[in-house]
Amino acid sequence: MTARHGNVIEFLHGAGFGIIAAPLLSFLLFSSAFFIPAFGWVLSLFAPLPLVYHYFTFGRRVSRIAMVALAVLIGIIYGLKLGFVFMLTYSLMAMVLAESILRRDRMTMSVAAGAAIPMALTVLYLWISLPGPASEFYSLLIEQVKAMVVATIISYENAGVGSEQVAFLAENSGQIAKWVVMMMPGTFAVAYLSMSLANYLGYRNLQSRWPFLPAPDARSVASWSPPEKTVYMLIAGLIMALLPETALKPVGANLLILGFTAYSFSGICIIQHYFVKSHLPIFMRWAAYVLIAVQPFLLVMVASVGLFDLWFDFRKLKNKDGDLNDDGIDS
Repeated sequence: MTARHGNVIEFLHGAGFGIIAAPLLSFLLFSSAFFIPAFGWVLSLFAPLPLVYHYFTFGRRVSRIAMVALAVLIGIIYGLKLGFVFMLTYSLMAMVLAESILRRDRMTMSVAAGAAIPMALTVLYLWISLPGPASEFYSLLIEQVKAMVVATIISYENAGVGSEQVAFLAENSGQIAKWVVMMMPGTFAVAYLSMSLANYLGYRNLQSRWPFLPAPDARSVASWSPPEKTVYMLIAGLIMALLPETALKPVGANLLILGFTAYSFSGICIIQHYFVKSHLPIFMRWAAYVLIAVQPFLLVMVASVGLFDLWFDFRKLKNKDGDLNDDGIDS
């Protein structure tokens, strides 16, 4: 049994186990990355979700104490640095998402804030905790990525991949490593945005089953599209990426990563809109999404659909004045 008090929901009984159940689940999800190959990393992305639930059911004060205790536990088991990272990334993301949901922010704002604030503080902490100058850390990253490229070359040779491809990788391993490191900011930002989005969508699904939880943005996810000004970021990124070797070139590449990600998700939302409208079975939708994920060419097509939706409005979401309608199809 539950009762609402202000902006939170508190359990009237059974709180003894409930107060530790959500943090314990968060700990297990976080730990899965260390013990479950590959799929464990996917599970670990959802470690903030139980903390969002805990935030609403037991209130801000109790939840924040639980988050600090959980970070201390992780620091004891996995090391002090990981404890800080958990607090600044997972716990802080849960708090930001919860507060954004309470303020009834739109999905775009909630996901962006849930990614930007934890990422900024985590990067600041990692920067401060560097053992030496940033230049040494950069050189170390380059060497580590080079080692990964060499390992990839060896695996390709063992798999019988054509000698031309292997030779290309071997000749350009240094340049490839340099660009991989330079594009880490954009990749890092996409990772945080994906994590924030996954937990936000996870909470929407949770709230649909447990209506006593505070409701997030009521608009359908299938009706989402990036802000119109996102196209300027994409154009600026493309121009800078095509410039000769300058400091702006990696900046442009990172902007392209962010723009491509935004329009890829927009394209997926458009596809989801028509899947729902046509009542396509769930298993067929997931099969289509898996196919998109494993086929880069299809992903580029989906991103293109998301981009051209800016002009063609495939879902007919705009009224005759060009303003967005508030209605949409529930996903």
